Amino acid sequence: MTQSAPRSCKPKSNESKSQPKNPKKKLNKKKKSGGRAPAQGSVKELKSLFRNSFRTVTETIGCATACIRRATTLAKVEAHAVSNLIEEAVHILNSARILALKALHLFLVSRLENIS
Repeated sequence: MTQSAPRSCKPKSNESKSQPKNPKKKLNKKKKSGGRAPAQGSVKELKSLFRNSFRTVTETIGCATACIRRATTLAKVEAHAVSNLIEEAVHILNSARILALKALHLFLVSRLENIS
């Protein structure tokens, strides 16, 4: 390894103070003001753009299959079968929730009729 020459201790000029030290801060200010941010192609920024894309509990069957394939060592057919089972379970739970709410509604209506 070669040694680098020592840096000279020059006083900082006022020109460097006018420019931001961190270019990301400038980018964030531009995003908040409504301007378009330049395309940087970084993975971190791409992830932040899709952070709130899937806020629902249930996702599409293709997305579930892809997540299972990445998280496990299952084959494509097996992952698809597992995601189908998950989708069926979610459908049953959603149907049961609706029926439970209807039963609660009927119960409350019958109690209110008995009170009156």
